[in-house]
Amino acid sequence: AEAFKLGARSVNPAVKFYYVNTGTWIDPAKGKDVALSQIDAGVDIIVTWADLTGLGAVEAAREKGIYVIAETQDHYELAKDVALGTCIVDFRGILEKTVKDIIDGTFKGESHTPGIKDGVVDFKSNEAFVPTEIQNKVNQVRGDIISGALKVPEIYEKTD
Repeated sequence: AEAFKLGARSVNPAVKFYYVNTGTWIDPAKGKDVALSQIDAGVDIIVTWADLTGLGAVEAAREKGIYVIAETQDHYELAKDVALGTCIVDFRGILEKTVKDIIDGTFKGESHTPGIKDGVVDFKSNEAFVPTEIQNKVNQVRGDIISGALKVPEIYEKTD
């Protein structure tokens, strides 16, 4: 979340973030209620990190005419009418490698934070809403992360 905020602030230093923890990953009704309260408070875009609960936020965004950025799962097909993009998290590759390393006896018990470079995290823009110029910039930054030209900081404390 903190790296996302840094990216957003690189484009708009005045951007504000509001957080709500629903306490559940499987309650779309709760996600919708929380999203509606955020929309009523004036948010422009909702970013979900809530699996099924996030689908409620998608429904709220659709009803109120705002955009979402979905995270964790690819919600594009379910939200292509309101999603600016989706951040996809896919742990299969890293889990398969870990299991293989364990079986092969090469596993090392060390900390690793997988990301775009590892194929665990990626972002897909919705071409229907995101102008080509912005998509190109997103792809440039993505490439810079993969090449190592841009280091994404690991920040574990909320910055605001």
